[in-house]
Amino acid sequence: ARGAGGGSHDALSLSALLSWEAAALGDADLPDPSAAMGLTWLARSLRFLQLVLQDVSSGGPPATSAAGAERCKEAMWRAYEAVFARYHGWLARSMFMGSAKAAPGYEQLLRLL
Repeated sequence: ARGAGGGSHDALSLSALLSWEAAALGDADLPDPSAAMGLTWLARSLRFLQLVLQDVSSGGPPATSAAGAERCKEAMWRAYEAVFARYHGWLARSMFMGSAKAAPGYEQLLRLL
């Protein structure tokens, strides 16, 4: 298989893709979108989901109760603050707060996953 710049559509490893992108960009800032930026946001998203699930499953009111549903929303907010808040401005934070209020409870969240 040829590299990303060789015109082949064969699958590459993530490492090869990132190496090609770094060589192609040189010292330039990463464009957005780019493979590296996409992987960065994917890693952040997975970390967010991990923190939500850890927080909600760590104890407290039963997940099926109203208090359990509120706990899920609070867990989402804590995970957002830990993972995404520093990268978002006022508008993105406000949108997250609004969507977190409409978030499903833990039991429904697990069904959706």
